[in-house]
Amino acid sequence: MKLFIQQSLLLIVLSMCNITYAVDQSLDIQELKPYLNNPKLIGSGPLTYLGFKVYDAHFYSTDELGKAGFALRLDYVRKVLNEDLVKATVKQMVRLGASESEISKWQSELEKIYPTVEQGHHITAIYQPSGSTTFIHNGKLAGKINDQQFSKIFFSIWFDQKTNSPDLRTKLLGELCPPSMISNSCIK
Repeated sequence: MKLFIQQSLLLIVLSMCNITYAVDQSLDIQELKPYLNNPKLIGSGPLTYLGFKVYDAHFYSTDELGKAGFALRLDYVRKVLNEDLVKATVKQMVRLGASESEISKWQSELEKIYPTVEQGHHITAIYQPSGSTTFIHNGKLAGKINDQQFSKIFFSIWFDQKTNSPDLRTKLLGELCPPSMISNSCIK
């Protein structure tokens, strides 16, 4: 009887976790609806740095190739300063081929957009077919960059085959190819 009660309690706790996850996912999708038509969660995974988890990433898309738009939500599990977010993003963009003039322009825009994030904060970057990337911080508009090349290089940080986080890329994409604006060929 004691084992039955323990198993029952475990099932209740696990079902509560699933309900919480479903509610959280529903809230994520609500945040995206003003920007994307019928977004669906494609994949999720953690990013770790030097053995410490920095954030959980979630990839949403409206279609298999992301042609109608997609979003990447980063749920932070620790505090990261604005300047550290900008520095890390710029470093990856340079590694992926951004020019000095592009970096100069984009860095100043990112410095205005990126907040200092605390544990429990999230930033969502939303790509729209117009070529723009909209940034949302904890449900509020943080800024927008209207530059197709910026969008391509920015999202390549996670989705290009040359990413520094290939395991995360695999978890985000699942069985899908990277968004077509990043690569016209399907390299998983």
